[in-house]
Amino acid sequence: MMITTNLALLALTMIGAAAAAGKCGACNGTGLPHIKVDNRYRYKFLSTKYDVKIMKLLGNTGTQNIYQVRQRFPDGDIRCIAKGEDELRLDIEDERLVPLQPSGTCGACNGTGQIAKSLPFVAYEVSARLQWRQPGIRPAKWSRYVSENFTEEEARRCVQKAVQSGENYHVSGRRCWVSAITLTKITITAKNMYDNLQDHIQQRNVDIRDNKYRTKEVLWTRKQVMEKLTCYSGHALTLVKHKTPQYCDICDKKGFKMHSCKECKWVACSACFYPKKRISHDGA
Repeated sequence: MMITTNLALLALTMIGAAAAAGKCGACNGTGLPHIKVDNRYRYKFLSTKYDVKIMKLLGNTGTQNIYQVRQRFPDGDIRCIAKGEDELRLDIEDERLVPLQPSGTCGACNGTGQIAKSLPFVAYEVSARLQWRQPGIRPAKWSRYVSENFTEEEARRCVQKAVQSGENYHVSGRRCWVSAITLTKITITAKNMYDNLQDHIQQRNVDIRDNKYRTKEVLWTRKQVMEKLTCYSGHALTLVKHKTPQYCDICDKKGFKMHSCKECKWVACSACFYPKKRISHDGA
């Protein structure tokens, strides 16, 4: 714990020194991407091309960090070697190592090398209330942090995109529906960061997402209208009397009369299909 604390204090000291000079403390004014564990690159030099991943930090020589680097070649051969941070940054600067991140630049300053943000830090949380179609289950929640203030339509599109991509797998599987969307403003002040660091130094369990380290303000909440139930592919359901009992894909209830999609072999019982019955049991 003492080593972790010393590293944290050293990092804050370095960032503070860089900030005093007007440079980004995360990349020390270089604008290059961070060299950190799990970063991925592609090495491109003449005809040689292979993938590179930063596996772990091995140590520090006093002037630079030393990392364990995994090299994966096209023929499947894998080699692990040790490389210094200076050599990695030189390869990135000379474009021999191409970052596989979207921008390939420092995320803190967006490649400018200058201080990008100062406290208080403001972000926004788009959250969706997930109402289960199966009766008797308490609502769940999905959320995502964004850097910009969303309009209601933008927030709806954000939630819908998450559903289509399968990120909201319960919704995409039709087991629940979005009953409300909320936008919350989150503010983290310098005092919040100081309190978080103090609690960390005193070996307390800390999490920056704890409400004691930030303030939350609900900007708006909008209820959503429940759509007509379909199968997971979006096909309409038809009431069918099956010869053998079927299990509802939502609540696992067994029955012969089911609202079915023959193409996807997906069925729902009457209790899960009819909106009035579902709302009376959901307890919104």
